[in-house]
Amino acid sequence: MSLLKLIDVGIFALILASLWSLDTIAGAGTNPLEIVRYGLICGIELMIVGLAVIEIMRRPVSLRLSAGGALLLVFFLYTLISVAWSAGGAQSLLKDLLLALTLAAAVAIAALRPPRVLVEAAVLGCGIFVVLGFLAVIFAPGIGIETGWGLAGKWRGISVQKNTFGSLAALSLVYGAIQLAVPPASGLRRRGLTLLAWVWSAFLLVCLVMSGSRGAQLATVLGLVALGLSRLGRGRQNVVLFALALLLVPLSVLAAITFSADATHLSILGLSFDTSSRTDLWGYGLANFDGRELFGFGPSGFWTPERLEVFRANNGWALDNFHSGYVTVLIEGGIVGAVLLVAALIGCFSVLRRRATGGDREAVFTFAFFAISIAENLIENVLGRSTDFLFMLFLLLMLAGNAIRRPASEPAPAHTRDLPIPPSAYPEPSHG
Repeated sequence: MSLLKLIDVGIFALILASLWSLDTIAGAGTNPLEIVRYGLICGIELMIVGLAVIEIMRRPVSLRLSAGGALLLVFFLYTLISVAWSAGGAQSLLKDLLLALTLAAAVAIAALRPPRVLVEAAVLGCGIFVVLGFLAVIFAPGIGIETGWGLAGKWRGISVQKNTFGSLAALSLVYGAIQLAVPPASGLRRRGLTLLAWVWSAFLLVCLVMSGSRGAQLATVLGLVALGLSRLGRGRQNVVLFALALLLVPLSVLAAITFSADATHLSILGLSFDTSSRTDLWGYGLANFDGRELFGFGPSGFWTPERLEVFRANNGWALDNFHSGYVTVLIEGGIVGAVLLVAALIGCFSVLRRRATGGDREAVFTFAFFAISIAENLIENVLGRSTDFLFMLFLLLMLAGNAIRRPASEPAPAHTRDLPIPPSAYPEPSHG
């Protein structure tokens, strides 16, 4: 088996390990299997990096990232450096180590493997977990179905909660829709495979609805919108985006006028949204931001025991998580971190949209997943969880999707060096 095939096996193992969810409702470090999971993920990442180093020594590869991909890499390097001024102690160092390993593995994979490998591994892993979850619902309902107050009857499969199960069904359903909407590379459709895709999509839709996860349902809608946008020509896309930009001007004014918030709800444009007490967390973080606006508190540097105790005394409960990746970036990374992230996302959007328009299924899925991740990070701390499946897939796909890989011995022609090159322009090199 070649080293590249071993790396592919490692990628799939990494996806499965990140999908393995544990019940840590009592707090981080309370489940003894956590250390096993962390060790497994770190071991797989080290293996991938080691294999990649050997492969690159045998056949040097030049990795060039788009502006968005490079800025994203700079943002995560800045996050690693910011541990120097964090007050999080051992927790910050552990978080930094996990992020460093994941980042190293993502760079190694981006240098050697195309997004197709990542998408196939992710979709297969999600599909396996959804099917196993469905079997748990049917044959072990005590495990597969929620029984807690307000959640009874919701499907959670073998995941810790319904939202995770719903997210996996949503990602699988979006890819199923892409298979139906985007012709295969050969241009030939097989009736049997198309029928199977329809049946599979119907099954996933049932799982999504039965999970009762509003976030997963929103993710599905966003993924389908991204799919629809990718099917338009570049000119029509630009018209749609320009129209949306114009529409945002009056909407922003109305939103500012009608905005209000309390401990549990956000009200905007006459609509009220239950934030599940997230606004309490956000308000507390921003209220204690004085003096750290530029560089922030560093990873896990805000929620010190003292601040947790003050929050608990005022609210009767405490949680060392802002439940919003953007608020976390602002508080922990400061204005510098927030600006780097926003610039990186804008750059990634431009490249991923252009590649998705080319009609490649994996490129369309990467673009759809980008849209889903942007929304998911509003209400969940995706960017702050180094071993979380959604974060890991986001980092892997964003770097691989913004990479132009080329053997070092084959420089680009002078007149094309600065032109965007679609991933299909360079087939994978043969390694015998």
